[in-house]
Amino acid sequence: MKRLIHLLSLSVLLSSLLSQANGSNVDVFLLGGQSNAVGVGFISEVSDLSVLYNRQIMLYHSSSLNSGQPARQWTTLRPAAGSLGNFGPEIGFGNRVAELFPGHQIAIIKHAVGGTDLGAEWNPGTHSDDVDHFGVQFKIFVETVDAGIDSLIAQGYTPVIKGMLWQQGERDARNDSYGQVYDRNLSHFIGRVREQFNAPSMPFVYGQVLPVALSGYAYRDQVRQGQFNVDEDSGQVFATDRARLVLADDLPMNSDNLHLSAAGQLELGIRFAHAFAPVVSAKAVDFNADGIIDKADVSALIDYWHQDEPTYDIAPPPFGDGIVDVQDLIVVANHLFREVPPADLIAHWTFDEAEGGFAFDSIGLSHGTLSGDPQWEPANGKQDGALRFDGTDDFARTPFVLDPSLGSFSVFAWVKGGAPGQVIISQQNGVNWLMADTVDGALRTDLEQAGTPGRRGSPPGPPLVSSATVTDGDWHRIGFVTDGSSRSLYVDGVEVAGDMATDLEPGSGGLTIGAGGNLEIGSFLSGLIDDVRVYETALSPEEIAALTE
Repeated sequence: MKRLIHLLSLSVLLSSLLSQANGSNVDVFLLGGQSNAVGVGFISEVSDLSVLYNRQIMLYHSSSLNSGQPARQWTTLRPAAGSLGNFGPEIGFGNRVAELFPGHQIAIIKHAVGGTDLGAEWNPGTHSDDVDHFGVQFKIFVETVDAGIDSLIAQGYTPVIKGMLWQQGERDARNDSYGQVYDRNLSHFIGRVREQFNAPSMPFVYGQVLPVALSGYAYRDQVRQGQFNVDEDSGQVFATDRARLVLADDLPMNSDNLHLSAAGQLELGIRFAHAFAPVVSAKAVDFNADGIIDKADVSALIDYWHQDEPTYDIAPPPFGDGIVDVQDLIVVANHLFREVPPADLIAHWTFDEAEGGFAFDSIGLSHGTLSGDPQWEPANGKQDGALRFDGTDDFARTPFVLDPSLGSFSVFAWVKGGAPGQVIISQQNGVNWLMADTVDGALRTDLEQAGTPGRRGSPPGPPLVSSATVTDGDWHRIGFVTDGSSRSLYVDGVEVAGDMATDLEPGSGGLTIGAGGNLEIGSFLSGLIDDVRVYETALSPEEIAALTE
């Protein structure tokens, strides 16, 4: 116990010293890849041009890109793409990561060229001195990063490489030699970048490619599978520590179905930023997997003090910093005596934030972005805080979480208030998952059986409507459960409606909380929402009752 008290005291002292020493530090993020890293988002499609510029964020790019400013000179964040009419993920990323890490000086170093492959042009060689085998783009990338870092040092800054963003793979999908070994090449590339810049624990975040099967990309499936294989949680041979795949299949595309549109580029950058979001789940802290965070987990962490042990190096999130130290201990202390969420809980928004424009997913990376002006209510939730929606234009949106057509799942939330026709949870470009019926405010879902085409086909099944009113101004735990063959609605732990329904209509968008998926007039909720949960299984009646306690 004395040892723990000593370490906790030390944590306070070190945190104070670190905060005082951060004045000249610069958090550097590297950005590379091919055309969707270059960016073919059209500036003309952006309604608010002010989002494209941020004088608080630093940008440095190679001569392959055009920002309207000289190449290889530090400037401020602005579009830097193949032409002055386009932009890439640097915009969404820079703006969002600065919001997620207030008080940090953010700098981006970018080199990307369209139509380039990882197998040859980005080949990093076998080691840092293997310059003769560097691919042409990797060589330029190294020169650009080194020059940018040297320039920061010359200006009196202390640059620290915090991570790399990578958007690439399309070209390799056209090559039988490279496409089939993309996972091997990407894992090797990550290791070499870390070695090249002396950043052995650098997080590496990369985006999904080729959502649509296109002619000429014969090895699309191999490249996409390779991307999944490299993710640190894949369990595959080429799984790489601190490497994370960002899902992007649902992002808007240009008409060629190959390049991300302006909206797609902005969202990709935001998702990259959220991959670095300051959230550590309780699962990551339950080192001995006994279902609760306690002194055993603290002792396990202390056993690896000042060692590079990824299991216990959990801070700063999401990948740690290469050493088990006071930052990791503080995270464990914040979770002490909390129970660990069940394995089938795939997204959980507690709405316990007191401020800010994001609702963090405590389980994964499905962090919600607030729109309109919903208000945090830290003391007025059913469980701690809640989020209040005004019924006019307030809502929260998340990345993709789940496709309802794929089988069993459950979704639950606490809600207070609302009116007939208003929506609690929906799916973008999909249907309303949980809403108040337009007639009397009874709980309803539009998750219905898909129709079948053809002369003898059938229309989609009807919505499921209960007789339990949820708009009476009291708190209600509402939910929907399907096991793949039936569907049920629950209010306050009790099943209030159910029927047989197989093959629900599919959905590929993120979730909208507090409004209809397409933001229809009249769908915006006027009330409070708290503790939204999505499970990838059908919860049992006992589990549902426990959620209501």
